Amino acid sequence: MLAISYSPLLLSFLYLSGINAWGPLGHTAVAKIATSFITQYAMQNISLILSQDQDAFTPLKGWLVANPHNMVDVATWADSYKNTPMGSFSSGLHSMGNPNDPPTHCHLDLSKDCHDQRCIVTAIANYTERLLDPSLDVQQHAQALKFLIHLVGDVSQPLHTHGYEKGGNKIKVQWDNHKKRLHTVWDSLILQQIAGGANLAALTKLSTDVEKEIKGGTLQSAVQSWVSCTDPNRILECATEWASDSNALVCSIIMNLPAPTADLSTDYYVAVKDVAVMQVAKASVRLAALLNYIFTGSSGF
Repeated sequence: MLAISYSPLLLSFLYLSGINAWGPLGHTAVAKIATSFITQYAMQNISLILSQDQDAFTPLKGWLVANPHNMVDVATWADSYKNTPMGSFSSGLHSMGNPNDPPTHCHLDLSKDCHDQRCIVTAIANYTERLLDPSLDVQQHAQALKFLIHLVGDVSQPLHTHGYEKGGNKIKVQWDNHKKRLHTVWDSLILQQIAGGANLAALTKLSTDVEKEIKGGTLQSAVQSWVSCTDPNRILECATEWASDSNALVCSIIMNLPAPTADLSTDYYVAVKDVAVMQVAKASVRLAALLNYIFTGSSGF
């Protein structure tokens, strides 16, 4: 359990940026939904750490949030950070490098698929350990927390756990009569079509709808299985389990593509949209459970 007490600092008004991974809509939705399942004590600690974070953020047009010290604000920080000279080391921490052969073969082997032991699974383990480390200062805890908020989201996006064709970035598809990358379809376009846009109104709709499904809808019965492995003492095992779960979907769902000329915004979208929602829900409850464990010693579920 992490117990931290810091003196308050006066910070500039900060904003978030970044357009990769789940995209702003997916990452902010994961963070927003997670806050509904985080205990009051854990949230107090999270807010305290973020309130003293001295990193600066580049404004992301259309995604300005009123409070610069909450989880939603920092949800895409890691994507911005990796594009800075200081954060370039982290560019390989958002995905796995396993070049499987979907849809016939999907399998995750950490010893082979995590290059130099630097991948999303080991990054989640590392930043969990750093957030728990009492010898680190508040800025180091804030960085670890921001990475976790982002990477637990990333690991639920299946194409971040599969290296085939650069995680789908080299697969060109049609979406709403425009050429897109399959990775972009799963990062952003499916969720945007579900939510009706890519703005704060869409964030409210998506997070509200998914939260309802988790609390009393079609996803409620699966929640306990999703959070069954969220203990920080087993975090490498748990993060591997999460990544394997996502990796399997590349074969069973994502790569079941129609003809190359087909527009994925129609029948393909209908076939996969519930899976995209489910992955956002998994990330949300796993993030909440992990942070509850870190700050209180229990998942809260």
